[in-house]
Amino acid sequence: MSSNASAPAFSLELRPSRILLAVLAALHLLALFGLALAAAPLAMRLVLVPLVLVSAVWQGWCYAVPRSPVCVRRLGWMAQQGWWLEYGDGRRQAAQLHAAFVQSWVVVLAFGTGRLRHRGLVIPSDAADADALRRLRAQLQRRSEPWEATQDG
Repeated sequence: MSSNASAPAFSLELRPSRILLAVLAALHLLALFGLALAAAPLAMRLVLVPLVLVSAVWQGWCYAVPRSPVCVRRLGWMAQQGWWLEYGDGRRQAAQLHAAFVQSWVVVLAFGTGRLRHRGLVIPSDAADADALRRLRAQLQRRSEPWEATQDG
């Protein structure tokens, strides 16, 4: 187990990702295409199409509008406080990192932000400065304390 008490504080400024918006748009278009071809009753499809459209607008707003109060614009870690998320409206919230998927092209983080509240972050390679993402990946791979603290809860 590594000690995080001496690890430096870390923060990552996020920006809207064209890659993520393109993937979200493609997935929503595929969902609409699938509904058009589905053998489901027309009434069911008429209910599901607006839900897919609302989802597309919501996801686009969450990931593309930097000042959105639901959009995470910064995340960080400090030795005494642990992980934190900062939203587009300036609110900062403590978080516990439950899981991380780390690759050179994407980082996926799963945070717990309160009792029964969770927040996932998908950070593609174009969503932040390349050097800052490299530092985040390196810190996620060498840190063990944030995960160990959440395994029993």
